[in-house]
Amino acid sequence: MHNIYYLRINFLAMKKLFFIPASIILLAFYQQSCTNDNEEDLFPECDSINVTYSETIYKILENSGCYNCHNQQGVAFHDVKVDHYEGLKAVVDDGRFYNVTHHTPGSPQMPQGGEKIDDCNLAKIRKWIDDGAPNN
Repeated sequence: MHNIYYLRINFLAMKKLFFIPASIILLAFYQQSCTNDNEEDLFPECDSINVTYSETIYKILENSGCYNCHNQQGVAFHDVKVDHYEGLKAVVDDGRFYNVTHHTPGSPQMPQGGEKIDDCNLAKIRKWIDDGAPNN
């Protein structure tokens, strides 16, 4: 019986000896894995400086599905046609474009029935509008 008691004490001592170093190693890995978890590393930088109509705004609207409902080919809800510069510029100038894309309270939310345009692309839209919505 003395041997069984001795084995139990040795087992508990070995368990503690294993648990402490294993915990330290796991903690070190955990801390290392979190050192690069900042917003800049996790999300690519949003270039809202170099914004053009042809390379930025047109593609945002195309990828958001705006041209499915607001185009020159016969579908133009509320007579809004944003698949060409002149049509888009008209709704930019009267403020509707900013309000609907940014989900301003009291305005329809576009794209209707779809996901809101992400913050990076909204920043690009705002920059383009602030720059006077040039046809570039």
